[in-house]
Amino acid sequence: MSDIALKGLKEVTTSSLPPVHLWKPDFCGDMDLVIKANGDWIHEGGKIHRPAMVNMFSRILWFEEGEYFLVTPVEKVRIQVEDAPFFVTEWNWIETEQGRLLNLQHKPKMFQFLV
Repeated sequence: MSDIALKGLKEVTTSSLPPVHLWKPDFCGDMDLVIKANGDWIHEGGKIHRPAMVNMFSRILWFEEGEYFLVTPVEKVRIQVEDAPFFVTEWNWIETEQGRLLNLQHKPKMFQFLV
């Protein structure tokens, strides 16, 4: 991805989810990035060890016509996903006044769903 596109992503890491569904950039090609079945993100053969980088990329992940892409307002690059980009590492139920809450731990974040 270009330096311009990466600079534009700074606010993505500190705000709510970006409006990826509204972005319609041109396809720029393939990126040597693989999300492994075990949840590891591999770029150019090396594991990405920085959780903030994985978090940033995960927030601009887009699924379209059976393929995965990273998108910015100006670029769209295809990546490879071995199984699924969402890898649950822990889960539990919590009873609340509103109902059952399902906690899903995904490296490096937790998601909660009221069921």
